Amino acid sequence: MSQTEADEIVRPQNMTRLFATAIEEIAKLRRSVKEAKAANPNEKVVGVFELHTDGMDNQSGALTSRDLNAAVTAARNEGITCIFAGANQDAVTVGEQYGFDRDLSLTTDSTPQNASMGLRMASQAVERAVSGAPPQFTQAMRQSSAPAYTRSRSQSPLQGPHSPSSTAAATALLALAPSVTPVPALNLRQSAIPPYPHIPPAALLALGHAPAPVRRSLRTPAVPPGRLVRQTNNQSFV
Repeated sequence: MSQTEADEIVRPQNMTRLFATAIEEIAKLRRSVKEAKAANPNEKVVGVFELHTDGMDNQSGALTSRDLNAAVTAARNEGITCIFAGANQDAVTVGEQYGFDRDLSLTTDSTPQNASMGLRMASQAVERAVSGAPPQFTQAMRQSSAPAYTRSRSQSPLQGPHSPSSTAAATALLALAPSVTPVPALNLRQSAIPPYPHIPPAALLALGHAPAPVRRSLRTPAVPPGRLVRQTNNQSFV
């Protein structure tokens, strides 16, 4: 896989077919669980559905959250564990609207620093459900998943340009290329567009950063390499 192909795979396209895709996958899972139970009457068959999104639906046509709620409710009534995780939103409230249990709905952070933690918390919940352990999220898990949101539940839903799925995927893909240096974690004192001259522009774009622009003062003429320029007011001395 080339760098260009990796970037294209994880590039957000502002198209979220959430309701339709989730409803289709729930139907497949319900059918598979029923078939597995019929084929293995003496075995315990566990069904787990996990939905993770970083936005609201805008590509499902006539399908609405009510349709998703009905599908999730039907799956839960058949013993399937349904888990919801969402970034850029109050996932507990939204998950309840979609038919998920509040204790199985998790708000995740969408920043590059914390996005992977939300993915890990959701993945571990699936593992607990499969193994028979209680899959519910604890307060400590919620704090790790979205620390900023947990501190202030009264704030507006989380907003951010980063997708937890695309950020984590890009990081994983770029980790396979040893020649690419990982982007250092940002802090609030750093520039919105940090200069990373050692990182290829394609890698920066995959992680949600724009390459640092080349700035040139309008008062300073271009000078060939190796020549010293001293500028005073509007005059340059070589």
